[in-house]
Amino acid sequence: MLNKQNRLSLRTERVRLEKTGQTRHSSLFIVIVAPSSQGEAAFPRFALLVSKKLAPLSVERHRLKRLITEIIRLNLNEFPQGKDILVIPKKNSLSVPREQILTDLKQLCS
Repeated sequence: MLNKQNRLSLRTERVRLEKTGQTRHSSLFIVIVAPSSQGEAAFPRFALLVSKKLAPLSVERHRLKRLITEIIRLNLNEFPQGKDILVIPKKNSLSVPREQILTDLKQLCS
């Protein structure tokens, strides 16, 4: 689980992210990156959005969320500071190794 300072609430921040953020696509993810509302020196904050279309069973959705958040948590220093990031996985992300997920996320967030 990510620290509280690195978590982003979608209930309060989703509209702002979609209006002010840049959307980037890859074969594994859709990533929306916006400047943080807390300033440039703030920690990077992440939110995950896994749809029921991607993984109909809640077990699969939560497993994918845990996998992605663990990869992000272990590599927090490689993501840009002062950014709010919304990660939306695609169908291909269910069957790829961790290293590929990390490289794809780093490329999209920078």
